[in-house]
Amino acid sequence: MHKTLLTVFTVFSFIGATAQCTPDGTETEPGIHPTQAEGLATGFEGSPYSQTLTVIIPSDTTVIIFGIPTTIPIDDATVTNVSGMPSGFTYACNVPSCVFPGGATNCAVLTGSPTVGQAGSYPLNIYVTYHAGSISSDDTVTGYVININTVGIWEIERNNGLKLTANPNPFTWNANVDFISAHAGDVKITLYNLLGKVVRTETMRAAKGENSYELRGAGLEPGAYLVEVSDGKSTSSQRLIKQ
Repeated sequence: MHKTLLTVFTVFSFIGATAQCTPDGTETEPGIHPTQAEGLATGFEGSPYSQTLTVIIPSDTTVIIFGIPTTIPIDDATVTNVSGMPSGFTYACNVPSCVFPGGATNCAVLTGSPTVGQAGSYPLNIYVTYHAGSISSDDTVTGYVININTVGIWEIERNNGLKLTANPNPFTWNANVDFISAHAGDVKITLYNLLGKVVRTETMRAAKGENSYELRGAGLEPGAYLVEVSDGKSTSSQRLIKQ
C-alpha cells in the first residue's frame, strides 16, 4: 500500500475500552490532530493528564498493482498495540476495539496520572494493521512523544490538596470547571500561565454543594494553564491544556 496511507493511522488506543471524547469539528484534513509535528500535550508530575486526538481516515488510497496505480477504498485502520507510554497510562477510542472505518472522523484519548519520578520523554511506537480492499498489512508508526515535566514550586504552593474537575481537558473552545463548596459565598476563580502570571480572574457566587463555572477559551493562546478556585479559606487548582 502507498506509504502515505500509513500517516493517517497514528492513532492511540486501548483495545476493548471506549473513550468518552468528541472529535474536533474544526479539523477536516485526513490524519491525526494534533499531528506529530504539533506534538502532544506536556504532562506534569502530580497532575492528571488527558490528550484528545481527532482521527480522520480517508475514504480511499492509491496502490500499485502490477505496476499500475489503482485507487481502492480504505476499509479500516486498527491499532493493535502501543509501547513506550509512561507507567499507568491508558488509551481508549470512541469506536469498538479501536477499529477506525475509512472515510470517518472519530477520536481517541490518552490519559494517566504522572507520579513523582516519572519526569522524562516517552517516545511511542504505535502498531497498526490496516485494510484497503484485499490488501492487509502491519506497520509501526513513530514520531509521537509524551513529555512529563516536574511540577513547579509555585504550583505546589498553590495547591492545598483539594480537588476540582475541569472538562474537557484538553479543551478547544470552553471548559467546565466543577467544584464543591462547603458553604454559600463568593469564590475567586483565577487562571495562571505556567510562569505563575495571572491571565484572568473572576468572582462568582457559589452555592453550598456542587457548582460549575464556564471557562471561556476565547482570547487564550494554546498552551498549559492552572485554574484556581478560592473561597478565602481553602484553595483548589488543576492544570488545563488549551488546544
